[in-house]
Amino acid sequence: MANRYSKSRIRSIVVVFPSRIGNTIQAMPFLRATRRHYSESWITLLVKKPQADLLRHHGTYDDLIVFRRNTIWEIIRVSWILRRRRYDLLIDLGGLLKGGLVTLLSGAKRKLGYNYGDSMDGTWVATNQKIPPLMVRHRPKNNVDRYLAFARHLGVPVSDRGYGLEGQPEDRDEAYEILRAGGVDLDRPMVGLILDSARRRKLWQGTLFMEVAKGLSEDGYQVLIISNHPERVLQNGSLPPSCFDFTQKLNLRTLPPTFKKCSFVVGADTGPLHVAGASGTRAFALFGPTNYLRYMPMAPGTVVIQRNRGLHCLRRSRRIPCLRHVCMENIRPEHVLDAIHRHSPASSPLN
Repeated sequence: MANRYSKSRIRSIVVVFPSRIGNTIQAMPFLRATRRHYSESWITLLVKKPQADLLRHHGTYDDLIVFRRNTIWEIIRVSWILRRRRYDLLIDLGGLLKGGLVTLLSGAKRKLGYNYGDSMDGTWVATNQKIPPLMVRHRPKNNVDRYLAFARHLGVPVSDRGYGLEGQPEDRDEAYEILRAGGVDLDRPMVGLILDSARRRKLWQGTLFMEVAKGLSEDGYQVLIISNHPERVLQNGSLPPSCFDFTQKLNLRTLPPTFKKCSFVVGADTGPLHVAGASGTRAFALFGPTNYLRYMPMAPGTVVIQRNRGLHCLRRSRRIPCLRHVCMENIRPEHVLDAIHRHSPASSPLN
């Protein structure tokens, strides 16, 4: 199998990246391993604008093609670019409909994707080569392992599972300036609370976050409130002491150095939480309807907090809208604070 993908045969590669920030983070170990192995090949990434900002200085690719909008004309534009370049290998990591259409129209010689059982939106029909099945005894692999399965199928050695999300000195300086301007003392311990999630069913109530913030403030931490939606913060009234509102002030370039300064980060299953894990910061991940085995940050020290045992709605949560989000309501502030207290290092203000 490896001879089919030998370095002499694969001179140009295009990778269709997942559309979510969290999935993009989880695909970074695959991208680093592929870059090391195919060091002489031209590697192009097909990404959306937020992913382009995140990968700007990653150093594992030669070219970026950016999806500007979700329209059929954009799919045709991108497909035409790929057809003109005639790539030796296309890898569809996302496995979604838009990427599947681009894969089908790309004109690449080899189109590698998921098999029938693992693909979504029927995208397996767009590829002419498949990786082996991923499910093992009905236990889903974490996305990091799903993406690394592509590397192993190509014969790419996987020597480490690092993310390479180091950031640039100018991004760090900008992040520190934002924190200082917001009143944060960089020499005191701080933690991050991420209020957002891309899907409503994964959101935790802002009032519950504020109770956690109050508890952490009383424990001696400075608490950074991180969100892109001002209404999520304003609806909770005044912030507890030692809490600082950074709503819409931090972006994907300044989040990694910010999280590196934090003792830990608390948030639901969302992209910035994966950024925290990839930055080497402990993450306390609040999981509701999604399977933590597949979507949790694969970083040392990650703690999953989940209270959905016995809920029969979980199996149908992707197909039938959930009105109450009981799996998230069942997580209480005392559950989060108790987990933080149990996993805090001896040098933290909690001890």
